[in-house]
Amino acid sequence: MSIESFGDLRRIVAGNREIKKEAKEKGVTFDGQRGFELIDYATEIDGLAQVMFQSHLEWAESKFDSLREYLKDVSREDIEEAFFRGLKTNITQYFRVYKKTGNSDVIKQLHDPAFQNKLVESFFIDFVLTLRKSGKGKTSPITALKLARQSYIHDPDIVSKLQKQFPETDLGLIVRAAVAYPHTSAEFIARTEENIITLAKEFPDVDPNIIRTAAVSNHRGDPASFIRKVQDGTTALSKKFPDVDMYVIKAAALGRPKRIEAFIAEVAADITRLTGKFPDVKRYIIKTAAAFHRDDPDAFIESVQRNIPILTAKFPDLPSHDIETVAVCHFGRATERLEEIRAKRLNKKT
Repeated sequence: MSIESFGDLRRIVAGNREIKKEAKEKGVTFDGQRGFELIDYATEIDGLAQVMFQSHLEWAESKFDSLREYLKDVSREDIEEAFFRGLKTNITQYFRVYKKTGNSDVIKQLHDPAFQNKLVESFFIDFVLTLRKSGKGKTSPITALKLARQSYIHDPDIVSKLQKQFPETDLGLIVRAAVAYPHTSAEFIARTEENIITLAKEFPDVDPNIIRTAAVSNHRGDPASFIRKVQDGTTALSKKFPDVDMYVIKAAALGRPKRIEAFIAEVAADITRLTGKFPDVKRYIIKTAAAFHRDDPDAFIESVQRNIPILTAKFPDLPSHDIETVAVCHFGRATERLEEIRAKRLNKKT
C-alpha cells in the first residue's frame, strides 16, 4: 500500500482540510475522556495505520532526499510517536465531527475501509508536507515534529501563513505560537506584539530580550514584575561579580533563572583561573570561554589559538581582526563564515 504520485495530493488531502474547517466551525474539542465507542473506533483503524505509516514513510523519504537529510538526527521512534499521537487526535476529530451531524448514513462512513484509508492517508500527507516545509525554513527537526503532529488542526503552510500575516514578527515567536497555541496562534502573536510595545514604553532602558521574554511568557499575568525582578537581580550580580559582563548576566537571568547566582559565580571563578593559565590570551576570549563554553573552556581557548594561524594562512586577504573575531564567535564554522565574508567583499568590488 503506497501513494503512487504527488499528483494525487490535492485529492487525498482535500477532505481532511474540510474536516479541519468544519471542526473549527462546529466547536469540536479534543478535551475530555474518549468514550468506549471512540476507543473501539481508534483501535479499529490502528492496524491499518501501522502498515500505512511504514510504507508511506519509506515512499516519502525516497521522494525527498532533503527530508531524509533533515531528519537524520531524529530517531524513527520519535517520528512514529509524533505521527500516531497526531493521528489519534485526528481520528477523534473525524469521529466527533461526523457524530455531530446526527445523520446515520454519514456516521456509517466512519467504518468504511476506503474512508478509513483516506483518513490515515490524508493525515500522513499533511504530516510529511509539514516536515518538508519546516526543513526548507529554519525550524529545528524536533520543533517540526511538534508542528507535524498538529496536522489535525494546522495545514502544512501554517508558519508561512502566519509570517505573511505578521511580517515584522520573528520566526521564533511565530513557531512558538503555532506549537503552543494551535487554536489561537494569530491571537497569541497579536497580543504578544502589543505587550512588547507596551512594556518597551514602560521600560525604555531594559534589554529588548528581557522585554520579549516577559511578553511572550507573560509570567503569570504580571510581566512588569518579572522585568523589575530581573533588573534588580542583574544589577546586584553585576556589582558582586564585576569581571562578568552584564550581557552574560542578563542571558543567565533568562536562561538559568533558578541558579543564576551559582552560574555567574562559576563563570567569575573560571575567568580568574583562565587569566592565570593563559596570560597572553585576550580578555574577551577568556570571558567567552568562561561564559559560553562551560563544558571545557580550556579546550576552547587552546583550539582558538591553534585555529587563528591556520585561518590566517587560508585567508591572507582578510584582516587579522576579522579572522580572530570569527575564530572566537563562530567557533565550529569559522572557515564557512570567513568564506561568506570573502564572497561579500568580492561582490562589493564587482
